[in-house]
Amino acid sequence: MSSILLNVIIYGIMAFFVIFIAYGLYGYAKHVFNANRR
Repeated sequence: MSSILLNVIIYGIMAFFVIFIAYGLYGYAKHVFNANRR
């Protein structure tokens, strides 16, 4: 039971980091695109 809970926590943290990094890259790309368009 505890091993399943541990896997859920690890996958949750990994998913959070993936979403956080993807969101940061998206915002950075949008910023660069807007700066280059001017």
